[in-house]
Parts: sequence; C-alpha cells; structure tokens
Amino acid sequence: MADEDAKPKFTPEELAARRAAALERAAAAKAAKAAQEAPGGTPTAADAGAEGGSASGAASAAAATKPLPKKEESPVIPIPADPFDAVVVRAGVVANDKKANAWPFPPQHHVPSDESLEELREIADHFPGMIVAVGRAARHPVAYVKPASWRDIVRYCKDTLGYDHLSFVSAADYPDDKDPTKALLEMHAQLWSHRRKRDLIVKAHIPRTGKDCQIASLVPLFEGANWHEREAYDMFGIRFTGHPYMARIFLPEGWQGHPLLKDYNEKEQFIGLGEDGEDVVYDTPGPNRW
Repeated sequence: MADEDAKPKFTPEELAARRAAALERAAAAKAAKAAQEAPGGTPTAADAGAEGGSASGAASAAAATKPLPKKEESPVIPIPADPFDAVVVRAGVVANDKKANAWPFPPQHHVPSDESLEELREIADHFPGMIVAVGRAARHPVAYVKPASWRDIVRYCKDTLGYDHLSFVSAADYPDDKDPTKALLEMHAQLWSHRRKRDLIVKAHIPRTGKDCQIASLVPLFEGANWHEREAYDMFGIRFTGHPYMARIFLPEGWQGHPLLKDYNEKEQFIGLGEDGEDVVYDTPGPNRW
C-alpha cells in the first residue's frame, strides 16, 4: 500500500495534457529527422507548425536528433599473476609447459569473481600443474585443464565442490593451416551446482587427429554425458575412453569424415538399407539410396 500511495496521481485533464505534449514532441522529432535526411528541402507547414509548437517540443527534437554516445565496452582485465604464476596463460603462452606453448588460447581473459577465483585456486592446489589457464567467458568461470586430468578434475568439481549437474559436453575445432602442429580440438564441459546456483566451465585441448585425439569419458560421473560424447565423436572424431558405447549417433557407421571439422571433405555419400535393415553408406547413387 505504501508503494501505491507513493506513485504520482494525475487527473484526467493532466493525463490528456501529458499525452498531447508527448505527441507534440514525437511530431517535432519526426520533422527534425525529415529535415536532416533531406538537406535543402523546404519543410511543410505541418512540419513548421510542429517544430514551432512549443519550446519543449523543440528541445525534445534537438535531443532526439543528437547522436547517442557510444557505449563503452567493459575493459578486459589481465589475469592476476599471483598466485597462479606457474599456471596462468599470458598472451597465449603457457608458463612452464613448452609443449603447451603452441596451443592457442583466447587472446584476452576476464578475471573471475573472487568466489569463483577461490574455487579455481582450490582446484589448482589439489591438482598441481594440471590447470593451464583460468578466466571467464560470458560471466562463466572457466578452467583450462590438461587432458590427462580432465575426468579427475570434473570428478573433484562434482564430489567436492558440489557441481552435481552436467549441462552438456561439446567441442570446437581450431585448425591452423600455417602450422598444423598448433591445430587442436577444444573440449567443453559445463557444470552446474543446484546448491550454489552457479556454473563452472572446464575445458581441455587435444590434438585434432591421430591416436591422441581422445579424452576420458565423463559417463562414469554423469550418465547424461553419453549421447553428448557420441555426438562429439560423430561430428569431430573425438574418441572417449571408457565410454560404454562409442558409436556414431547421427550418421551411420561407415560414413567418411566428421562434418563439424573445418576441413571436412563434403564429397557426396549415399545411404541405403542393407539386407539386415541397417543403414549402409555408398559412394555412388543407386536404387533406394539417398
């Protein structure tokens, strides 16, 4: 009731006057805009009347045509050097890890909140040398970890820090035409804590090809990772060790290539039904193939 009493009240006459003033200001702004878009044109009598209707209308028109100041973007703050000297990435260079120095990281990092930073520090203390970088992406705290510690760190986040829900597992492809040794796939696991009502992102970089294009499955920790990891295998070719059924989920077995790799060869392939009723991949078109 106190809020309702605090609201200004107007009589019907005052409301009508306010509406009329608003319409007048809108007409003046429209006339001023039309005059700007047609330099040298002669304003109509209606425009002139609208512009000269009142001092408030003219002032509103001037304000409406004045360009808005550009919105300043939030400054990017460098990651604090202390206490992460041994693990923090600066300008894409990983301290104390020559092999990882070739891995491209986001060019700028945002500092996580103090509470998130404490959690990241706790993870780094529990897994010495396994945190490659920390930062924030779209307000989400992020920990870049070494692939060998992927599952162990996610388990720690679940069992110790209370991140009891896996939102999704995904991947992104970062090829490098100039230096293929720097090409990589980025793994992404987004965790959520129902108790704390916040999330945490864990990322890891793995090679795009070869026997090292693999990482530990999170299915033993979160059953919901099953289909997410099968999709990452289908689309990117990443194998998840310890997965209960590492098979494609969208495309049939026998399909050549992985469509979300940026160098994917888009040659025509055709799918038909085999004698056992399963999908079969063919290189040429034919009856009952599409």
